[in-house]
Amino acid sequence: MKIEAMQCPKCGRQLDANPGAEFVTCPACGMQLHIDYKGGSGSSDMRTVVKDGMTGLPLGRCFLPNGWTIRGTFNTEWQSMAMPYKVTIQAFSSDKKIVVEIRSGEIFNQEVIHYGPKNPMLDRITEQVFRQATEPGRPIFKKHDMMGSFDYINAVAFAVFQGQPLQGTIKAQLPSMFGKNPQVLRRIYSFLFDYRHDWEMSFSAPVSEDFLLGIKTESVFRRFASGNRIRLVGADFVCKDVEQRSTGNEMMYGLAGMMVGTGHKGQYREWGSELLYFCDAEASRELEATKAFMTIVESFTLDDGFIKKRTESIDRVERKLLMMQQQANAENARLQSQLRANQARLQQTLAQNSRDMSNMIMDSWNKKMESDSRISQNYHEAIMGVNTYVRTDGSTVEHSVVSDHVYENRYGDTVGFSGGDPGPMPGWTELERKDN
Repeated sequence: MKIEAMQCPKCGRQLDANPGAEFVTCPACGMQLHIDYKGGSGSSDMRTVVKDGMTGLPLGRCFLPNGWTIRGTFNTEWQSMAMPYKVTIQAFSSDKKIVVEIRSGEIFNQEVIHYGPKNPMLDRITEQVFRQATEPGRPIFKKHDMMGSFDYINAVAFAVFQGQPLQGTIKAQLPSMFGKNPQVLRRIYSFLFDYRHDWEMSFSAPVSEDFLLGIKTESVFRRFASGNRIRLVGADFVCKDVEQRSTGNEMMYGLAGMMVGTGHKGQYREWGSELLYFCDAEASRELEATKAFMTIVESFTLDDGFIKKRTESIDRVERKLLMMQQQANAENARLQSQLRANQARLQQTLAQNSRDMSNMIMDSWNKKMESDSRISQNYHEAIMGVNTYVRTDGSTVEHSVVSDHVYENRYGDTVGFSGGDPGPMPGWTELERKDN
């Protein structure tokens, strides 16, 4: 069955479309048209909804060949910030001998494009981290293009069909929904940036703001011969350009944060595959398998509800990380304040100890000098046979040891008496012996 009486509005060429096709391309002028179906249900999307077998969560939509069945699996195991969930969708022919599989993709390379002066040290660090983050043996896209995409397809094929002899025979562009309609992919990513904008603008201390600059897509396809079977492998490749701007807590955002943390703003690029496609069939049924593969792949898109769920999950993790970072910052500030207070107390203690030690040293020195002075004085008195007396003005005077009493008059004259106390002597004052 085909839709008749369709004409290209640009060149007037008669157009044919497969049943349920959403897009048709004019073979004469290349103009692409969207077919809007108006059915009794009121919905223009006649594709089959693929749901998770356990939860019933809608995962995606696609057209199925007659007699085919399809099932989906949703795995909540965390993979990465870019691809938090793992989705696997399998479609089977009526006899189960042809299998078409769609898997969620992965981010496998990143790069930071600096604006302004270069930072050689930062460049070396980012290059090293990117290299370590890439899986061993998996080709990396060349910068600023997607020339390495078929190398990546080869690596994916050999990883999926382990132990199977594979011989690549066909390289081609894959007419998938993403490849023909990049706006579909842009709509997927719009969930992320619209949703983040809502909570970041109201959150107390957002870590950063991402500004989507553009999305490049390339869909590729490879046919492999494997004994008496064929293996079809395809992928929608994505390059997402994000402008990174600083708002204060950039280090939480890893490499992009390291970039803005050094004052080098620029673009943060993520390269990867949004979706991967596989088909396995006997070589004798290649035409049937290829037609079914193209029908499913060309019409498949992830469900909007799933995309939103994936985005919300990413944001929950980002919020949790943000709260943890804020708590760590608050604890660090408290510890820094406590450290400064302890340092101040330590400085005060050290200063007081220094003063006490200085006073103690001086006191010991004075006592030593006094002791030395007494010893010297006693030694002098013993040799000279005298005792030392203190005058009324504080000076000293020496008298023979035979003197029992020494007196001083107002003129400063002194006299010593032996043999007892002479009694009162008007105008004379008895002197005290100096205590050594």
